[in-house]
Amino acid sequence: MSRGARRGMWAALTLLLACAGAAPPRGTLPVLTPADTDPAAGYERPRKLRASDLWPPEVVRGPHHRVLESVSTDGFLHIYAIDSDFGAFEAAGDLSLRLHVQDIRALAALRDVAESAAFRAARSRARTQPFVARWNLVTAPVEALVGMPPEAWREVLRIAGLSPGERSPDEVRVRRGVAAFEATKRRLARRLGVNPYSLNGVLQVELNRVAWVCAAGGLSLERLPSLAESSLAPQPEDVIPADRLARLYQFDSPEDLRRRNRIELAVMGLENAMIDAFLEHPAYSPRQQTGVVESLVAIEPARDRAAYVKVALRAATPADPVLYLMNALLLRAHHQHVAPVERIVEVGPRIAAAYTEERKLVVPAQVDYLLWTRPTERFVRRVAQADPAELEITAREIWLSGTASALARREIERLGIRVVERSFEQTFRRLAPAEDAPGG
Repeated sequence: MSRGARRGMWAALTLLLACAGAAPPRGTLPVLTPADTDPAAGYERPRKLRASDLWPPEVVRGPHHRVLESVSTDGFLHIYAIDSDFGAFEAAGDLSLRLHVQDIRALAALRDVAESAAFRAARSRARTQPFVARWNLVTAPVEALVGMPPEAWREVLRIAGLSPGERSPDEVRVRRGVAAFEATKRRLARRLGVNPYSLNGVLQVELNRVAWVCAAGGLSLERLPSLAESSLAPQPEDVIPADRLARLYQFDSPEDLRRRNRIELAVMGLENAMIDAFLEHPAYSPRQQTGVVESLVAIEPARDRAAYVKVALRAATPADPVLYLMNALLLRAHHQHVAPVERIVEVGPRIAAAYTEERKLVVPAQVDYLLWTRPTERFVRRVAQADPAELEITAREIWLSGTASALARREIERLGIRVVERSFEQTFRRLAPAEDAPGG
């Protein structure tokens, strides 16, 4: 088969997978109607946005993707449309766009190495391994996070349940092979600057294929370009520097992460039903769950941390977990660097806030550019009217990850709420040395 034909077949496969896994309509964020942005009602209409005005050229267009020039908004986040060699995607938010573009860069690198002679030779060697051959792990890779079909995973779990003395030599080899695959997949994803447990099915298929060929066939990871240093997508441990979180991500498998998360949530006092619902939620990847759980661990001894999980369970689409994860990271940053959180409170069906020792109600909100629309007004009024039992609130604040329009700021402040823009930057600015300090 010619190189061009292989590329065509590969593109057709990934396009099929992308269509099968296309994101459903957003659940947490609104779809604006004309009435929501009617100036006669005091709201503002979204201005026309262009991707080239918001991003540098390398984000807007690359050899394997193109961000459509017209950018819409739901009043909270920018909504992007992306065409790529691997299908069409919608990205809800600036962070989501960066994640998608980095995934596309990684997919291109994986595709290129899969077309090399070295890969074909290593794939042939991998297929001599009985477990790899039995489950077609390199010829028919699956998008499962564990890198194998359910039946194969049950075999692995059965072997893991045996004592070392009970395992046959073949079972010992299977266990070692799976451990090598898991470690290789994490190193591979780290080299490419992507999440090894991403819910992007297209990416999972190719990560699994190449990781098995590397682990079982001896293909060197050095054959893939290192994209991590030029990654466009920050990972949670980059946003909130945390050695423990970085170690968990580096060394723990999806099952290890879920097991740790279960223990931590139980220690917080969550009921088993809520723990099960969160850890089995189809919208969250194990890493997203771990980022949320580790953030809740970090705000100990705050009360009612189950309230955050209750709100996070309302994630309805693949875009939602990113919002809940980033909000959890912001609460963690506030607790550690601004003022301790005493309690988590549920302000609305999809809104969790922190009550601090300063008796402030702090509401994190992931936005790119906040407009004053009807959904924004509903959100703000919930914050203004929130009256958690037995809590004396002396101030209310909304901490935005991005910025707000002048009208939105004015209307929010009119309701007695302080607006903090670029909240992650504001939080960590407190840790920076003063300009006139010695050595600053």
